[in-house]
Amino acid sequence: MLLVDGLFGKNLKFCYVYDKLAKLKAVNPQEIYRMKISKIQEYFGIISDALCLFEGYDEDIRNAIAHSSFYYDSNKKKMIFEERRKGITKELTFQELRNLNTKMLNLDDLTIMITQLSKIRDGIVYARMNKLTKK
Repeated sequence: MLLVDGLFGKNLKFCYVYDKLAKLKAVNPQEIYRMKISKIQEYFGIISDALCLFEGYDEDIRNAIAHSSFYYDSNKKKMIFEERRKGITKELTFQELRNLNTKMLNLDDLTIMITQLSKIRDGIVYARMNKLTKK
């Protein structure tokens, strides 16, 4: 849960804010604080290249974990996730679960790179404004 609602959700919000600011659109901090992953997914759904942001995310598995409706089946050697409200059951091996996790962590790497590139850009702008570099 920490990964999905914590790190993954935070990184999606970062991408959402960055995209809105890049388009010179207003950003409401209260709205973003309470924003659900599904709302961000809806926003980016209109941008076909942005769908990679959601690789590894599975709302049904997230809900099963949040509501403690998952268990390990030793006969099948799989984790069983039950999204009881929808009547959906998903079975994953540990490797499949790990692959989903890795894909979600890729978004964390992306946000770190964006932050680092922004700092480099800010340093170049500062240096030029203060005539610290040659053009």
